[in-house]
Amino acid sequence: MTRDKDNVHGGAAWETGLSIGETAALMEVSERMLRHWDSVGLVSPERNWSGYRRYAQGDIARLERVLIYRELGLKTRRIRELLDSPTPLALEELQGQRSQIKEKIHRLEAALGTLDRLIAIAEGREEPGEPMTTTGETDRSQLKEAQERWGTSQQWMEYA
Repeated sequence: MTRDKDNVHGGAAWETGLSIGETAALMEVSERMLRHWDSVGLVSPERNWSGYRRYAQGDIARLERVLIYRELGLKTRRIRELLDSPTPLALEELQGQRSQIKEKIHRLEAALGTLDRLIAIAEGREEPGEPMTTTGETDRSQLKEAQERWGTSQQWMEYA
């Protein structure tokens, strides 16, 4: 996340911490979300003499990690575990998330290839050939079963 943390009130705000409004604007989240994260223990900033939350640089760094984990789709409980865990647990989780994202990218690239082929067929640049799955691979057993079941239907003729 690229946030202009050094330029908040010319850097002077770090001496006393940022208010919840300043922090919400900086992190691009709602004040309500910050209060929720405080109530569930994700980020619990110090409070000033009148009870207002004051977010220090460490709180902002922790908020950035919360946002990264949320972007990865982790649940609040898992985020709290990772924030409070030693580095190896967080590293293991991040490596697992990375693997899942790479697999998803592979599936999406295969689906994109299938779409490109269908577009080429629809535009008349390519002749229909063997049907393909969205993974880009033909499953012969499924094709045979489908042809046996629907081989004479209009839909099969369009598909094949």
